[in-house]
Amino acid sequence: MEDRGDRVTDIESRAPCVGGKWRLVTALALAILSAWPASHAANLLSEIRPETNGWVRVAGHMATNQTVQLEWSPDLRRWEDLALLDFRQPKPDAYNEWWATNDTFAFLDLAAPTQPRRFYRFHTAPFEATNDWKNQVLSTDDAFAQSGLNSDLDAIRWVKFAVLFDDPYRVVYQDGRVYLLHHQFATNRLAPFRGLSADEFDRVSLFASNQQVLLGTVLFPPRPGIREYGIQFAGRDPYPRELVRTFFERVVSTVVAPADVTPFYLPAFEQSETALIDEAYFEAHGIRVSSVNRWVTSDQVYAAGWALGRLRVLPAAQIDAAYADGRLSPQDILVTDGVPAEVPFLSGILSTTPATPNSHVAILAQAYGIPFAFVAGAAAQARLAQLDGREVVLQATLRSGFAQVSVLEAEEALTPALREELLGLKRPPTPRIQPVSAYGAFIAPVDALRPDDIRYFGGKAAHFGLLRRSIPADSPEAIAFSFDLWTAFMSQVLPSGRRLADEIQMRLAAHTNYPPDIARVRQDLEAVRDLVTRTARFTPEQQTAITNALSHFDPLRRIRFRSSSNAEDGETFSAAGLYDSYSGCLADDLDDDTRGPCRCDPTEGNERGVFRAIQKVYACFYNDNAFLERLRHGLDERAVGMAVLVHYSTPDEYELANGVATVSIEAQLWGGARLKARLVTQKGAVSVTNPAGSALPEVVEVFDPDQIELLQPSGLVPLGSQVLDWPKEYETLAGLLFRVYTDYVDEAGGGAPTNLVLDFEYKKVEPGKLLVKQVRPVPQPPPLSSTRYLLGEAVTYGVYPREGSDILANHRLKCRLDLRTFGGRLTDTNLAEALYAHARLEFRQGSALHTIEGMPSEWPDATHAVSQDPRRGTIVEDGWTFGTGSNRWTFLLTSVIPSAASEATPFLAQAEIRKWLRVTYATPQPIFGTAGAPRTTATEEVQLVTLPGAATLSPDPPEAFEGPGNLHFQVRFLNPTNQSGPPLGVDQNFWGTYPASYSTWLESEIEGATLEPLALRDYYAQSAMPTHKYLWSYYLFEPALDPGLSPEQRAEWQAKDIQWIYVTRSLIGPRDVEVTFYGADGLPRGP
Repeated sequence: MEDRGDRVTDIESRAPCVGGKWRLVTALALAILSAWPASHAANLLSEIRPETNGWVRVAGHMATNQTVQLEWSPDLRRWEDLALLDFRQPKPDAYNEWWATNDTFAFLDLAAPTQPRRFYRFHTAPFEATNDWKNQVLSTDDAFAQSGLNSDLDAIRWVKFAVLFDDPYRVVYQDGRVYLLHHQFATNRLAPFRGLSADEFDRVSLFASNQQVLLGTVLFPPRPGIREYGIQFAGRDPYPRELVRTFFERVVSTVVAPADVTPFYLPAFEQSETALIDEAYFEAHGIRVSSVNRWVTSDQVYAAGWALGRLRVLPAAQIDAAYADGRLSPQDILVTDGVPAEVPFLSGILSTTPATPNSHVAILAQAYGIPFAFVAGAAAQARLAQLDGREVVLQATLRSGFAQVSVLEAEEALTPALREELLGLKRPPTPRIQPVSAYGAFIAPVDALRPDDIRYFGGKAAHFGLLRRSIPADSPEAIAFSFDLWTAFMSQVLPSGRRLADEIQMRLAAHTNYPPDIARVRQDLEAVRDLVTRTARFTPEQQTAITNALSHFDPLRRIRFRSSSNAEDGETFSAAGLYDSYSGCLADDLDDDTRGPCRCDPTEGNERGVFRAIQKVYACFYNDNAFLERLRHGLDERAVGMAVLVHYSTPDEYELANGVATVSIEAQLWGGARLKARLVTQKGAVSVTNPAGSALPEVVEVFDPDQIELLQPSGLVPLGSQVLDWPKEYETLAGLLFRVYTDYVDEAGGGAPTNLVLDFEYKKVEPGKLLVKQVRPVPQPPPLSSTRYLLGEAVTYGVYPREGSDILANHRLKCRLDLRTFGGRLTDTNLAEALYAHARLEFRQGSALHTIEGMPSEWPDATHAVSQDPRRGTIVEDGWTFGTGSNRWTFLLTSVIPSAASEATPFLAQAEIRKWLRVTYATPQPIFGTAGAPRTTATEEVQLVTLPGAATLSPDPPEAFEGPGNLHFQVRFLNPTNQSGPPLGVDQNFWGTYPASYSTWLESEIEGATLEPLALRDYYAQSAMPTHKYLWSYYLFEPALDPGLSPEQRAEWQAKDIQWIYVTRSLIGPRDVEVTFYGADGLPRGP
C-alpha cells in the first residue's frame, strides 16, 4: 500500500486561532532565539532537531493548560496544520526527555523527509468543546483513555486513532469520552467520511479494496508498573507486514512515554495469523509481537523447553527421599510445592509456588533445555494432581515474553518407535571441556588468569581473573590452587595399598551408564566423600606449600575456599550449584594442637583449619548431583578434577546485602542493541536464589546507560524502601557488570557467542561498598530439531462467533467436532495419508440431530488434499457428504498448519492448527431478508475454536434486558474458572480475545413471546455473537430446538410460524434492544 501525497486532511471545527502570538522558526533561525528577551519565551519554539531517520523534532514553550496548534510551511506564505496537542492534564515528571516543565511540548514531524525545507510556527488557545481530537497521547493517564464498559481496576485502557491514507503522516486520536467508536468519530469529525452510514464507513476502512483510512487502538496495561503499551490495527483483511511496520513506527512516534516503556504490536484477531507468520520479520525490525494476555496471565516460565516423561507430584521435602528410593527418576517430570536450592536432574520441573528466575535451578534448567515453570490457578494445579503417574509431554514456552505452559497426556498417543525418537532428541551433547592439565606449580595469583586457563585452574578461578582486571577495586584479591595440587592429593596411597584415585575409580566402576541405580550410586558416592575427608591427608610437603601460599592472608581471619572445576562455569557446561565452598582458619593449622575452639571464631567449638576446608571442596566433586550430571553428559572422569579459588570470607553477619545478576544484550526498538542487567538482591545474607516464605528478593532491571526499573520489592525491607541505595548503588553496580561484560567480549576477540549471557554474584559488605565475587558465562541450550511432531491429541471444537461473522451461519452450523490428530512426524508423507486419525461430528440438520464418527477418510464421499501456501503454511482439506438429494450437505474442513515453529518445543499443539468448516447445500438455505424479498445461500463457512471442558466452567451472573413491547430477556453463560492464562474457548495460539461464554450457555429466559416464559437450555437452541469491544451483542434463539419446551409451548410456537428470534442489544447509550422475529423462509414476521 503506497502513501498517496502529503495533503493534510481538513479536520472539521478545529480550535480557532485565538490567544497568543504566532511564533515561527527554522533550523537557520535557531541561533537568533537565544538573543531574544526572556519576556518573549512564554510562547516560543525552542528546538528543531533532525532525528537519525529524517524525522524532525519540534519543541517549544507555551502557556500551560492550553491547546497547541502546530503548523508548517514550505515558503513562509502557505501554512498547513501539522498537529494539535492537548495538554489539559498535568504531564508526569517521568517524561522529562520530552518536556522539561509543564510549559513545554515536543512533537515529531514525520513528513519532514518529504520536503526540502519546512518552517514551523504554533499558537495556543483555550480549550473548546470541539477539542475532542488530537495528534499525540500520553502513555500514562491520558485524558482520552477509556476502559469501555468494564470498570474493574484491572481493565485495560485504550485510545482509538485513525490515519487517513491521503494524510499518512498524521495520527488522529479521538476522545473516548465523546466518541466511543471509530465510526462515530470519523463521520462527525473527519471531512471525507461525514454523513456515511456505519456500513459505508466499514467498506472504506476495514477492507483492503478501496480502503481510505487505517483505524487502530493504542492499548495501555491495567497497572502502571507494567512499563509497556500496545498498538492494534483494525481490518477484516490481513495487512502487509511492511504496512504494519510503517504505521506502527508512526503511531509509536506520537505516544509520549519514558524511554523504558516498550511498545508492542498486539495484533487484532484478523491480523493475528499473519503476525505470527511474520513475527521474525517484526523482531528483526525491533517490533515485539505479543497479545493483551501478557498483562493478565500469571503463569511464569523460568526455563523454556519441553519434556517427555512420567508426571510425579511430590512435596519439596520428599524430593531427595523419592529420588533415592526410586519413586522419582531422572526421566520424570516433577510437580512440587516449592523448589529447593538443589534438586536432582529431572526431565522437567513444575512448581505450584513462584520461584526466582536467577536461582541455580533456573540457570541449570536454561543451560540444559529443561522446562521449569510456575503453574498458577487452582484448576490447573488440580489437573496436574490428576495426572500423577501418567506419561505426559510438558511444554513451557515464551513468545514475546508471554508464558505458555501446557501438559498433554501421551500415554496412548506414542508408539514405542516414536517415543524412542523423541527421547533421542533430549539426549544432551557431550560438552566441550578442557581436560585437566599440569600447570607446573600448586598456586598462582588469579589476576592474569583467562578462560583458556580453565585446564589449569577450573572455570571459577579462570573467570575470576577477568573481575580482577576489569574491576580490581570492586572484587576480592585472590589466589588459586591448581589441578597439580588435586592430582598430588589423589595420588596418595591409602592403607588399602591403592592410590586414592584408583580406590575411587574402583568404587564407582559400576556406574558407567545413565541413569544408574540411584540408591546404590548415592551410597557409593557418600563412601567416596568420606574417603576424601576422613581417610586421605595432605602430605607434610603439601601442607607446607599450602600454608606458604596463604602466608599473606591474616591467619586470624577466615578464608574462603571455593570449588573451581574444569567441569564447571564453561560456555557449554554450567554446573551451577552442583559444587560447594567452605571457609577455613589458617591459625588453626599453625598452632600446636587440634583442639578447639576455632581461633578465627571462638563461638566454633572445634578447629576449622584450611586443610580441612580444601579437602571438603575436593570431596564435593563427588556430590550426588555433580557426579550424575557428568555421567549424563558422558564426561570422562579421568579428564576432570577440582581446583580451588581462595580469598577472604565475608561472614554472614557482616553482609548488608547479597545478590545475583545476569547481563545480556537486548535489541533496541529503533535498531542497535544495549546492555541489560537483571539484579536480584536481598537484605543481609538471606538467600536470593531460594527464598523462603515471604522473603522474596528485590528484582531490578538496569539498561545501559541510565534506565532503571524496580520490578519486585524485597519482602524484608519496609514498604517503599529498597535493599540497595536507590538508585545510585544499583546504577553503580550495573556499571561494574557492564564493564566486565564488555571486557569479556573484547578479550574473546570475536570468540564470544553473539547471544552471550554472563551470570554474576555480588555482596554489599559495608555502606557504599559492593563486591563482585563471581562471573561465568551461562551456557545456551542445544539447538532445537527442525522436525515437528503431532501427539495424537484429542480436542473438541465448536463454532467461533468472531466479530464480523454471520450469526445465522454460526447458528445453523453449530456443532461439536472432536478431532484427534495422528501421532508422529509432521511430514508431507504422513499428511498425505491423513491429519486426523479419528473424528466425531455432532451437528443439526433442520430439527434433527446427527452424529458421524470414525476416520474422516472413511466418511461418505471422503476427499483429502494437502497444499502449500507460502505465507499461511500447509493447508489440509478434508471433505465428506451427509444426506441425499435435496438434503445433501457437502462438508469441507480446512486445517491450516502454521509454517512458523516454536523455538522451545518440537511439538505442534492441535490448538495451533486453525480450522474452518464450510458446508455447501443441495437446497439453498434461507438467510435473513426483508419483507417481500426472500434471500438464500448455497454455501456457509464458520471458523472453529476449542471448547472448554465442562469441569472448568462455572455460571456467570445472569444478564437481564428488556426489548420492545413486553419482551424481557435474561441470558446466562458459563465461563472457565481458571483465568490464569489465555481465555479458554478461544483459539489460544492466535490470540483470540472473546470469552468462552459465547459458545457455552447455561440458559436463556424469554418473557412475552409466548403465554408462558420460554426457558431455553439446549446448546443448539441459542447462539450469541459479540462485536468490537463488546459494544453490541447479537443473540439468536430457536426455541423449537429445545427439548425442554412443554407440549403447549411447542404447539403455540408452531402456530406463530416463527423459527428465529433475532436480538440486537446495544451496550452504549441509549442501550437500545431491537428484536426481529423470522420465519423458516428468512422473512420477518409481525410482533
